Amino acid sequence: SGLISAKNSEVDSRVISSRNLLDQTQKGALALLAIGILAALLFAVYFSGFITTAIRKLALAAEKLAAGDLSSRADISTRDEIEALGTSFNVMAANLEESIRKLKLSEEQISAERNKLSLVLSGIRDAVIAVDLNREIVIFNKAAEVLTGLTMDEVKGKPVESILKVFAGDKEIGPREYCPVRTDNFEGVTFSKDNLTIVGPSGQKTAVNLSAGQIKDGASVNLGAILTMQKP
Repeated sequence: SGLISAKNSEVDSRVISSRNLLDQTQKGALALLAIGILAALLFAVYFSGFITTAIRKLALAAEKLAAGDLSSRADISTRDEIEALGTSFNVMAANLEESIRKLKLSEEQISAERNKLSLVLSGIRDAVIAVDLNREIVIFNKAAEVLTGLTMDEVKGKPVESILKVFAGDKEIGPREYCPVRTDNFEGVTFSKDNLTIVGPSGQKTAVNLSAGQIKDGASVNLGAILTMQKP
């Protein structure tokens, strides 16, 4: 009986020890799981903030570019799709900046060429009107002002047909005929006719001999045609 009791006590002791070990193991596992979850949450918060910061940088760069700051770039180093998006944005911004730079340079060259031509034409006694490829007036020399009673400020940028109506007798001649615009590098006279009548916006009528011509490479500086008029 005593031997059995001793054996039972030993078994109970082992059971208790096993339960304690199991409890400790479970507690340890739960502790490790809690630490793992906490670490994952901290990483997610950090990484989320990292992504949010990168996106804010990209958005700010885009806003600056839209506002006219062509030097705006997005400095992003996330080594993921966000960085790839930032790189694409920077390439696009650089290309846009270069395109606008070339456009401005081209506009400056066109303006310089027109100024040279305007200076030359200002000394010509004949009335001279130059139009761009849309037939809008870009040059109106002093003689043209005297002939028509209009000033350069009044006609600049306006379609030539809104300033001058051209008649051969009772028949009106359209701008496509008396002011043809060609883009094939043609150089020479494109229209010429005497004893025409021009009618200004105020209804003033003036008899003229009218010629239209084109200079070589005029299209490259947005110059469509040059009209010259003299009284018969």
